Amino acid sequence: MVPGAAKALDLKVETTQFMTRAQIQAVALNNPKFVQALFSPESLSSKRNTEAMEVGPNVLIAGRMIEHKPAAPRPLADVQDEIRQQMTRAAASEMAQKAGREKLALLEQGKEREAGVTFGKPVTVTRRETQPGFSPDAIKSIFDVDARKLPAYSGAVNERGGFSIYKVQNVIEAPAPDAAKLQAAGTRVSGEIGRELMTAYLGALKAEGDVKINQAALEKK
Repeated sequence: MVPGAAKALDLKVETTQFMTRAQIQAVALNNPKFVQALFSPESLSSKRNTEAMEVGPNVLIAGRMIEHKPAAPRPLADVQDEIRQQMTRAAASEMAQKAGREKLALLEQGKEREAGVTFGKPVTVTRRETQPGFSPDAIKSIFDVDARKLPAYSGAVNERGGFSIYKVQNVIEAPAPDAAKLQAAGTRVSGEIGRELMTAYLGALKAEGDVKINQAALEKK
């Protein structure tokens, strides 16, 4: 973000070292549109800010590409240790996920003692608010459980590559929507749609019609 805009919005400008697409996507909470915008030809050539994009509830992000280095193969000697570490982590992650799914299956069968899983202090989660330790997949798995059969269990791959298991003990019903607010919102949306349709209709008429200006009449007035 440019210093002037950051100062006006009381925001801190952050500058990173060189980052890969995957690293940038992780910073942007796995939002592919932001990565596409940042690596677009226009962004690379003009070095201007991207549009501010919503990557999460009440979370906006914008970026500027200051310098770009095209991808290039690295010598094997430089990357062999990194490759070995990646393979080790991948194997460990696969084993952890397999063990987690096996424990989840035992819990779903009512075999809590055999599963040997200890759960932490209960917390309340919602669909719309992000919370540390709960990935989007985790939230989806939690809200997919059958609320009529509690306690229920769910699981998902976590950010460390392992497998987290969640125990759903209670479901808090959302409050009924305010009828007056819903009606007001519907009226606003209908009005916006009506204006958009009218604008599109008038644009089509102008494009297809043969418009002539009577210059003499204009001068007479």
